[in-house]
Amino acid sequence: MVEAGSPVVRTKPSRGVPPDALDLLPQAFNRRDAESQDRPISSPPGWRDRLRRGLAWARTCLAEESEYGHLFYWAPVAMGTGAVLWFSAEWTPSTLYIGFIFLLASIAARVWRYPRPAAGLTATALALLCLGALSAAWETERAGTIILDVPVTTTVTAVVTGREAVAGGRWRYVVEVVETTKPSLKRMPKRATLTAPGASSPVALGATIRGRARLLPPSGPALVGLNDFAFDAYFVGSGAIGYFYG
Repeated sequence: MVEAGSPVVRTKPSRGVPPDALDLLPQAFNRRDAESQDRPISSPPGWRDRLRRGLAWARTCLAEESEYGHLFYWAPVAMGTGAVLWFSAEWTPSTLYIGFIFLLASIAARVWRYPRPAAGLTATALALLCLGALSAAWETERAGTIILDVPVTTTVTAVVTGREAVAGGRWRYVVEVVETTKPSLKRMPKRATLTAPGASSPVALGATIRGRARLLPPSGPALVGLNDFAFDAYFVGSGAIGYFYG
């Protein structure tokens, strides 16, 4: 019984905690741990996935280049690659086989151009590779430079076709060899680069020069991957280098 005038004290009703609440919390955490354990772990992509992504990326790039009309610019690249492969071969490739492959690839590129663009593009690239290799073979045959086999000392009679000053007041001459004597060379190079010793006055272009000279084959690369002077000399037509004795 509450007396009159006494203050009224209001208390908040206590919220009862369900008896099973404490038991439900561990079960909830355990369920989350079980779900995380059952979830499969993603493994890193294998080589097949990488290959598939690479092919998809290549197709996207080719489609973009084709839309802008830039595929034609890759034709010299393909031909140059074919020429490099031909020159890099350990033996001389057969031009007959290369020509046959070029013919088949050209026909396939023509037939598959619209029905199967990807196959037609591949055939076109193969045809351009073969065309570059055939061009390298033709240029090699066209040059036909006679390269000196072994070093030799002989008397050279030649016509001066070019000259340049070098260190020490000497002159380097590009000559068209007319004759060699004492000894006479059976495989005489048609052109040679010879250096005259001493600070003598230069010989006029077109003049005939005669003297005892030491002829050497053009040197190859000093190390693998360096400049091959024999390769350069072959395609400029110079079959020998050397110097006059006096």
